[in-house]
Amino acid sequence: MAIDWTTWKPRLLYGAFFVAAFLLALRQTLPAAAMRDRLVVEAAQRGWKLEAGEAGPAGLVGVGLRDVSLKDKDGLAIPMEELDVTLAALPLLRGRLRVAVAARLYDGRATGSFDLSGAPQVVEARLSHLDLAQAVPLRKAAGLDLTGLATGTARFVLPADEKGKLEGRADLTIEGAGLAGGKVPVPGMAAPLTLPALSLGQVTAAVAVAAGKGTFEKLASSGGDATLAGDGLAFTVLPKLDLSPLTGRASIRLSEAFAAKAEGKTVRSLLDLALASGKGKDGAWHLAVAGTLGHPSARPAPPPAAPAP
Repeated sequence: MAIDWTTWKPRLLYGAFFVAAFLLALRQTLPAAAMRDRLVVEAAQRGWKLEAGEAGPAGLVGVGLRDVSLKDKDGLAIPMEELDVTLAALPLLRGRLRVAVAARLYDGRATGSFDLSGAPQVVEARLSHLDLAQAVPLRKAAGLDLTGLATGTARFVLPADEKGKLEGRADLTIEGAGLAGGKVPVPGMAAPLTLPALSLGQVTAAVAVAAGKGTFEKLASSGGDATLAGDGLAFTVLPKLDLSPLTGRASIRLSEAFAAKAEGKTVRSLLDLALASGKGKDGAWHLAVAGTLGHPSARPAPPPAAPAP
């Protein structure tokens, strides 16, 4: 049967106009201030203090915040230029409540989404060109100023009940990674050591989580003054991820070009002093990694045995 478009075109246009007008009116009349206050309460219940200046509509159904500061219980703040929290449109049409979050911070962008209902729940995140030199929490954890632009993705499936296990993976690349230099505490030494700036080039990390265990499928750097490599790094997933026990090995090797420079000789002398028992015949210093995912520690470790011929 042929469709009489002369009749249906006006109806479709009027219908589309009504839907657009309804969504626009809904967006403009959302109580943004009340939604901001609700986010403040939700953050407080999870141990965070959320502060924001201007609040306005975002997306079809959501709130956009400006001049945002997110603080943990120790007062460490994560500043954000913008933070948008919205209900994802397509899942909403299918009856699913899924929240989308987008933030501008550290001269980059972070986005993510997660389910509010149903089980299992899916959490996804993406980072784009975050400037690590501005990331105070990372600086505090590492004890040194870091450099580089971080880009990555993550997708995890939260278990439906307590018996289930977290599943998923995360991939991260840092371009222009390095240490800006500074004083570093060394176990067994009364005074910290002063290190010069050290380039790591491109750092790549890939983590897979399955059956309650996280495994670093890859952790390596290339193209810098020094090369880092992880070996058998793994952690047991705990409800508080930063407290998850971490084990494995790592190694660091200076490039020949950097080792020939004055600052390279300084770094090599310091590494020999601090990690002498872990130096192998290949010129690399080997480390045993322990501690937790949020607060890792390392100590010199004997080089791995050469494979049998």
